[in-house]
Amino acid sequence: MLEQTHDQDMKERIQAILGLMGGYLDAVHNRILELLAWGDIVEVKAPQGIEGLRAFADELRQRVDQLREQFLRELLIERRPVGTCVARFAVSAQKLFEEAAQRLEQMGIVYSERVRETTLRVLQEWPHEEGPLCPEVEVLLQKLRED
Repeated sequence: MLEQTHDQDMKERIQAILGLMGGYLDAVHNRILELLAWGDIVEVKAPQGIEGLRAFADELRQRVDQLREQFLRELLIERRPVGTCVARFAVSAQKLFEEAAQRLEQMGIVYSERVRETTLRVLQEWPHEEGPLCPEVEVLLQKLRED
């Protein structure tokens, strides 16, 4: 019985780790760098310009890595309950990405017309079975429709 409990605990911990290592957490950082490389960011109105955006992308990646490290420390070294670790990570990640969204909006990024059109199309075609768009994305969709 004790062995089954231990095995189940280990399975839950492994699943939590695998979920955390998913690429979706790196998507913002990677996408910023892709857009810059492809010339799809036309202008950054913030004083730091495009280099400031690059630095922000790197900072975001570092902060995500710090969240992952904290999660793994709590889960594997401190042996906190899986649910507690996942919940703490989720709340921290949500705060980080809300802050990132605000900072990106404040930078005054100007995208190419191709990016605007593609983004608008993808968001309009969002499959409803995947769930609703988050409020921040709804705001973006509305802005794209107005442009």
